[in-house]
Amino acid sequence: MLLQSTTPEALTEFVEKCAAKLSGNPPIYVPYEQREGATVSGCFTNVRKAVEEEGGTIIYGWMLWELKGALIEAEHHAVWEKPDGTLVDITPKRDGEQSIVFVRDDSAIYTGKFIDMKRFAAFGNSLARTFIKVKGEVDALIKPYRAVGQYTVPPDVMAKAAPKDVRAMKLYRRLREGKRQ
Repeated sequence: MLLQSTTPEALTEFVEKCAAKLSGNPPIYVPYEQREGATVSGCFTNVRKAVEEEGGTIIYGWMLWELKGALIEAEHHAVWEKPDGTLVDITPKRDGEQSIVFVRDDSAIYTGKFIDMKRFAAFGNSLARTFIKVKGEVDALIKPYRAVGQYTVPPDVMAKAAPKDVRAMKLYRRLREGKRQ
């Protein structure tokens, strides 16, 4: 679950350390470029279609979101390398962001299966570590049922996951308030 994190304002030491845990490539800013027919959360389809229509290459990796002072969330993502070598993000964002921080990871190839977000707590933020642990428990429960796009989780599994998810949301609210423990 991507919460109300945003594109990191700067490529800080924390951002770079998180990127290094994802791949050997540095984090970079990639601009958004509107493309007709591209859909929110449809990066793999959006880029595949652009490559088919105009050439270029699909580049796999991670889009980084930051809740400043608390955590970084890495979301599996794809950007388009245009035939001229320019990288652009053609997938619109719900919040209208005009650039992303992207970490190329050639091992993060999209195979049709959902890949969980990766989360990293800011140094000394025990509340963020607790949030990440609880979200990991939720992810572990629903992972067998996950697919990209819509998916259905059996009611008995949702009954187990729901209280943990409620706890995670409460922890996240505290993180947004600037709490660290």
